[in-house]
Amino acid sequence: MADFNACVDHVLANEGGYSDNPKDKGGSTNFGISLRFLKEVNPKTLARNGITGEVTKQTIKDLTREQAVSFYYSEFWNTARFDKIMNGIIAKYVFDMAVNHGLHQATLNAQRACCSAQKKLDFIMCDGLLGTKTLGAINQISFSLIPPMISERSGFMRRIAARDPTQSVFLDGWLKRAYDI
Repeated sequence: MADFNACVDHVLANEGGYSDNPKDKGGSTNFGISLRFLKEVNPKTLARNGITGEVTKQTIKDLTREQAVSFYYSEFWNTARFDKIMNGIIAKYVFDMAVNHGLHQATLNAQRACCSAQKKLDFIMCDGLLGTKTLGAINQISFSLIPPMISERSGFMRRIAARDPTQSVFLDGWLKRAYDI
C-alpha cells in the first residue's frame, strides 16, 4: 500500500518553496500550491487550514508546509485512491503527476502507460478515471510501468511547451521532474 507521507515528501521535494513567475499559469505558488488552485478550494476546507477571507498572493506567500501537506491530503490523496497502489514508487510517481497535471491527466498518462507496457492499445480504457480497473492494471504491471509512464509524462510536457511557447521556460524543470522516479 502507498504511504501518503512518502508520496507528499516526494512532491514537496519537487515543488520547492515560494515562486511568483509571471509565466506560471497557476500564479504565485508555494510548496506546489498555486493561487489558481487555492481560489477553487471550498471555504470550509480553507478555514480548517487557518485561511479565512479572500485568497490572495499574500495567502500563498504565507502558506506553511503543514497547510500544504493538509491540502495535498484533503484535495488530492482523499479524492483519489492512491493508497490502493501497491508499489510505493509507482504511487509516488502517479501522485506527483496528479499534483503537477491534475488527477484526470495523471490518470490518462498512467492508463496509456499501462497499454504501452502490455503492448495492447485496448488493455485498459483510457478515460482519466482512477477506478478499480486502472488500479488493478497499475498493480499488475508494477515496475514495468516505469519506462512507459516516464515517456507518457514527458511527451505530455513537451506538447504543452509546443502548443504554448511561453511555457517552454519551464520544460527543463518539468522534464527533470518527469525523469525522477
